[in-house]
Amino acid sequence: MTPIQMTDMYAAVANGGTLYKPEVARAVVNPDGKVVQEFLPQINGKIPASSSTLSFLHAALRQVAVTGTAAGVFANYPIQVSGKTGTGQVQGRNSNGTAKDPTSWFASYAPSNKPEYAVVMMVSQGGYGAGTSAVGVKDIYDALFGVTGNILDPKKAIFLTGAPPKAIPKIDVKNAVVKKQ
Repeated sequence: MTPIQMTDMYAAVANGGTLYKPEVARAVVNPDGKVVQEFLPQINGKIPASSSTLSFLHAALRQVAVTGTAAGVFANYPIQVSGKTGTGQVQGRNSNGTAKDPTSWFASYAPSNKPEYAVVMMVSQGGYGAGTSAVGVKDIYDALFGVTGNILDPKKAIFLTGAPPKAIPKIDVKNAVVKKQ
C-alpha cells in the first residue's frame, strides 16, 4: 500500500468505517480570491468490517502507543494517539555495497477518543517504525495540537481554532497576505 492509501484506511478505521476519496487540495482560487473550484469530501465506500471489529481495532491501535512498540515515543503525551508501527524488510545493496536498511512506517490517528487527523509516515531505508516514523509523526501532532515536550498549549497549534478552517481563506492579492477568518 502507498502512504496515502494507508492514511485513507486509518482515517476510515478512526471514523467508523467510511472511506473518503483522498484530496490534496481544498480549492482552486484565482488571483482575485474568487473560488474557481472547491473540493468537497466524497465517499469512496465503507470498510467491510463489523462495529465489533472496528472497536477491537480502536483498542488494539491505542495500545500500540500505550504499551506497544510506539509507547516510548508517546509516553506521557497529552494527546491520545492510536497507531501501528511497521518495518518493511528490504533486499539488496546500496550503490556503495552496504546492505539496505528497512523501510520505517507509522500509521496513526488522533485524538484516539475523537479522531481529527490521520497521519502516516514512511521513510525508505529509515530503519524501524518506532525509531524513525513514529518520531516524525509525533512531530506532526506536536504542530497540529500545539504540544511542546509533553505540554499541550492550544495557542501554539497550527490551527488556532484547533481545526482547519471550514471556510476558504480570502486572499488579498494587493498586499499578498492571507487574511485570517
